[in-house]
Amino acid sequence: MKNKGIEDQSYYVENIRNNYIFPFSLLNIIIWIKYIFVVSYCDMWDEIPIFAYCYFAFSIVLWVVLFFQIKISKESFSINLIRRYIMVNIVVGYNIAIGYGNIYFLNMIDHFNLINIWLLYLSLVALSAFGIYMFGTNSFKEYKTRKSEFSKILGGIISLLATGSIMILGFFVPTVYDVHTDIFYSGILVFCVHLLMIRTFACYVLLKESIKEHGVLI
Repeated sequence: MKNKGIEDQSYYVENIRNNYIFPFSLLNIIIWIKYIFVVSYCDMWDEIPIFAYCYFAFSIVLWVVLFFQIKISKESFSINLIRRYIMVNIVVGYNIAIGYGNIYFLNMIDHFNLINIWLLYLSLVALSAFGIYMFGTNSFKEYKTRKSEFSKILGGIISLLATGSIMILGFFVPTVYDVHTDIFYSGILVFCVHLLMIRTFACYVLLKESIKEHGVLI
């Protein structure tokens, strides 16, 4: 029984530490190529907006952090370490979706004042991520309460509505190059990140249940 508990806890930790976000993050390369294409096509080399530089630098830092998280296994275990793994996965994953959506704003920056739409877009991504967190952390408990069931349902509804709103937003934003679909596709990327994060949240909940029952075995 103890060996089974050790195997289970090790499995959960490993799947949280390496939840396949890194291969997914390789989409950043495609996003960077699209950024370069937009800047070249619009001849914006002398006026690249600050958010493009920030996204590029932030993505590089996240990539390095995630790489070391996957490649370097900590000998000491703690719940705080697991939470740090989860936080890195969340930030890396949704940064990819936001980066793709920002291609639209990069295209339109010289044509419209889009600050309100941009803030709405970021708010919808954050709301969708919060909803999937509520759903994931309340869906895999062995003993469910009315509160956890309500949180699971509410989180699922919030996440679906917010993700759907991102996709719908893509068809109502102003455009001159027919690039509004970048926001729509970023909504699809948000949904893909959700699928990866649900797996992570499941392992996190099951790990806590195992520790509660057997104590820390790894």
